[in-house]
Amino acid sequence: MNTYQFGEKLYTLRKRMGLSQNQLAQMLGLSGKTVSKWENGGGLPQIDALQKLTSIFGISADELLMTEKKNKDITKIVLTGGPCAGKTTALSHIQTRFTEMGYHVIIIPETATELILGGISPWGLNTNFDYQSAQMQLQIEKEKVFLNAAQNVFGKEKILVVCDRGTMDNKAYGRY
Repeated sequence: MNTYQFGEKLYTLRKRMGLSQNQLAQMLGLSGKTVSKWENGGGLPQIDALQKLTSIFGISADELLMTEKKNKDITKIVLTGGPCAGKTTALSHIQTRFTEMGYHVIIIPETATELILGGISPWGLNTNFDYQSAQMQLQIEKEKVFLNAAQNVFGKEKILVVCDRGTMDNKAYGRY
């Protein structure tokens, strides 16, 4: 467990019991600044304070120190279409509606646009295949990064990942 995860857990436990940082600190025989430091990820308690915390919260040291890795309900959809096909409007509606339904919405920006704005274009490389290969590599890596981050979204269990185009869009243009 890292110090930030511990801090989040300590904060949650303290709030559930209706304690202020100073009240918890008094119960531990420490200063409020120490509890604040722990909750902000600035360190971990010594063994004696850890034992007192487990007693105060009525949990084991394992429960206090172990990170819970919950599987999120992650849904991934891909919007496709050429210019003026309505993707921007659809993205806006999807974000609004699914947020209202309790989802955390993550949007992966269109890779082709990023490449072209960065100076890598189908007309600027030796072959269209070179361009499509670069686009596919970047899209795959972006989707990995965004899906991994989706697992770590704090406070939301339902996640919607929307790709503004996706890896399969390249199939129509390249030899994949």
